[in-house]
Amino acid sequence: MPKLYGDLMSQPMRACYILCKANNLPVDIQLIRVDRMDHKKQDYLKINPLGKVPFLTDGDLQLPESVAIMSYLADLYHIPQHWHPTSSSSSATLKDKAMYMAAAHWYHSTIRLGCMKLVFHTVIGAIAVKLTESTDVQRLRSLCLQGSQCALR
Repeated sequence: MPKLYGDLMSQPMRACYILCKANNLPVDIQLIRVDRMDHKKQDYLKINPLGKVPFLTDGDLQLPESVAIMSYLADLYHIPQHWHPTSSSSSATLKDKAMYMAAAHWYHSTIRLGCMKLVFHTVIGAIAVKLTESTDVQRLRSLCLQGSQCALR
């Protein structure tokens, strides 16, 4: 039975988790608490030397990256096409899967990264440095939206 390791605070892990739960896939979910640095402990690094989540093992297969994990599970368990296009020899299905993969990778390299930076610098950063003046928060937001380093002067 495949084992899926991850922290539900991770959006990519939540995508894998929802796919598994919504389709009743026989996958052993192992929660790894990133906030407690569980992903950097020796026990987990023996399983996944990259120390990242999500991560899937199935026999001797060791698979990082949520898109690859969901693709593998979709093919393994033949889930409905509306969840994730599965591999097939038909050209229509191959095109659907190629478009899905392109969109998923584009999302991870653009939208998700940008949103993460914006939230980190405007919400978490503001809390971490205990900004109290609303003008500083507004300035920080505008710097982040312009793509700068988001450092207050």
